Amino acid sequence: MDRSLKKHTMLKKAFSELCRLLPHHIAKTYLLPLRYRLRSVHAYQAKDFFDSYYSLTDSCSDGHTVSPDAQPLLVRYHYNQVENSIIEFMAAYRGNQALDQVLDVGAGTGHWTSFYLNTLLAKHVTAIEISTVAAQRLQARFQPSQVTVINQDIASAATLPGGVDLINAVGVMFHIVDDAVLERVVGRLAATLRTGGVFIVSGYFGWINQNTQFHSHDAFSSWADTRSIPDRGPLLVDKRVRSIFFWRRLLQRHNLRIQQVRRHHNPLHGPENNILFAVRSR
Repeated sequence: MDRSLKKHTMLKKAFSELCRLLPHHIAKTYLLPLRYRLRSVHAYQAKDFFDSYYSLTDSCSDGHTVSPDAQPLLVRYHYNQVENSIIEFMAAYRGNQALDQVLDVGAGTGHWTSFYLNTLLAKHVTAIEISTVAAQRLQARFQPSQVTVINQDIASAATLPGGVDLINAVGVMFHIVDDAVLERVVGRLAATLRTGGVFIVSGYFGWINQNTQFHSHDAFSSWADTRSIPDRGPLLVDKRVRSIFFWRRLLQRHNLRIQQVRRHHNPLHGPENNILFAVRSR
């Protein structure tokens, strides 16, 4: 047996044994990210990924939320948790004061755009979305008087609105896997907020930064490709979950102050159920 292959097999066996002996949440949180972080060398191509993601059709998808192969009841449970937290926070923070301008980052097919229009009664939403397929669905779904659609990557968007009351970035920021790019994005977003404006971001907000999902290539011909993690070969990071300490320092550099972190029971085993609310201080 090739020496490197033998070493790889031994390490894999030892790793699997540790995962078996340790409690599941500890193994998942600390061991799996370490295994892949050591082997991950490239970031994925986000536009290719999300164009594939939204172009698929499946009977389990409602066309307005997340994954085409997600379980509908769990998807609705997830959104209900997050929506209730946003409603509670905004009711306590702004009372009945209307939202004039909302920026929905990574709007997808419009779940959050619809939520801010119909539930929080925002007067206008600017929806920015990297996927051409999803942006076309947004255009067809909403009236131009209510929603402005920008089909660009948030990291390189030519123009963003100003005087924004609220930025929604739920299920988005951990897909920006380069910390330097995230720094620039948060800086640009913070500049759009008026003083007292609210920034909402989802994440795990634990003690350490984690790389949590990986792919062997970036062709993404089908959503099923994303479930395949090979034993060998190059792996691409497509999700990076930052710690609460990372987020606190990052937000402070851009005049944003954390007001609250809401943590939810999470049957989906993803990072996006925990919600951070920050406010622009000046």
